[in-house]
Amino acid sequence: MNQPMLHTTSAKDLVLATAALCGELSPQAASRLVPSQSYRYHVLEDLVKSKLLRPYRRDKVKGYRLTRRAKNRLTEQSPDRYAALFSGSVRTNGYASELPRRLRMHRLGEILAIMMLCGVRVFRDEKADLFGTRTQPQNSQLPAFYLAREVQALGDAAIKIKNARMTGVLLAPQRFYLVYNTGSALMRRAPASELRTRALLSEFIGRRMAIPSYAGRTAEAILVGDSMELAPALLQSRGGGRRQLFYLDGTFAQMHYLPNTPQGDALLRLLMGSAAQSALHAALLDTLQPKAQPGNFAFDALDEQGHPVLFAWDFDLVRIQSFALGLGSRGLSGTVIAFDFQADALRRIFGNRVDVRALSFEKTRRLLEI
Repeated sequence: MNQPMLHTTSAKDLVLATAALCGELSPQAASRLVPSQSYRYHVLEDLVKSKLLRPYRRDKVKGYRLTRRAKNRLTEQSPDRYAALFSGSVRTNGYASELPRRLRMHRLGEILAIMMLCGVRVFRDEKADLFGTRTQPQNSQLPAFYLAREVQALGDAAIKIKNARMTGVLLAPQRFYLVYNTGSALMRRAPASELRTRALLSEFIGRRMAIPSYAGRTAEAILVGDSMELAPALLQSRGGGRRQLFYLDGTFAQMHYLPNTPQGDALLRLLMGSAAQSALHAALLDTLQPKAQPGNFAFDALDEQGHPVLFAWDFDLVRIQSFALGLGSRGLSGTVIAFDFQADALRRIFGNRVDVRALSFEKTRRLLEI
């Protein structure tokens, strides 16, 4: 079985592989795959000169698409991995000119870049055939990411969730997530479809995978945005005039917001690692008091004065909202503990109502080896 792409390929191969999966690669996805601007320019220029990649611009939006030569080369090199992507009416075999469809490809490519950078398996030959009927690879391992179009192999059941906005499903060892990309603005949403998607996939994955830690668990959500600057708007949103834009409506009990940055990558690795999470939680509790009773709003501990403390390093929008509402309705003050790159967004969310304590992200990352 092939290993995850990040560990076996060059920057050029990563760019081509991601473009193969999403159909059209955005400049932002390319910048995540090849962070150095000068080296990225060299990589993209060389791929274009080699007639493996071609720039495409329409409606003032630029992207990169594989050429026929690139598709043939990839298929010859690894038919199990690429042949199905470039045959028949598969979306990545043809190209769209409509802007909404191109933007969906861009958002998917950005998520795929994150997954590859985090060592998550994304190709069909390196993960279990969860939603299909083909022979499953031996020694299939987690974490693995399944594209939304792979879910369509469920057949008639998938018709009920065709309007869902997720880019795919991430399976981690202890839990699983529906993954969304809101970009730089509030994404459009289809509430009924998202609810049906969560219910269908929670039941299906829990039964099909037969992983003990999945038993009785429902899907959580990961929401990726361009930066932490968007976080306050996400919590303040009421969905717009027609409720067609993002807002917290109770579909998910947990929704973690990650910036599309190296810090977001490390946060994703932390969300996928139960041992690292337990170590961080224990360290944070060391100087605090345990909760005397569960209470009916989200918090994790009490400070020296008995005020509620929320651990917000995972930036769970649902728990942050619950904490804010709980403090406000009771006239309480409290403390939020999060990473330094999240602190400014939390201060804008809470104002003067809470004390935001910032953990050094780099120090924590090194200690937890994420």
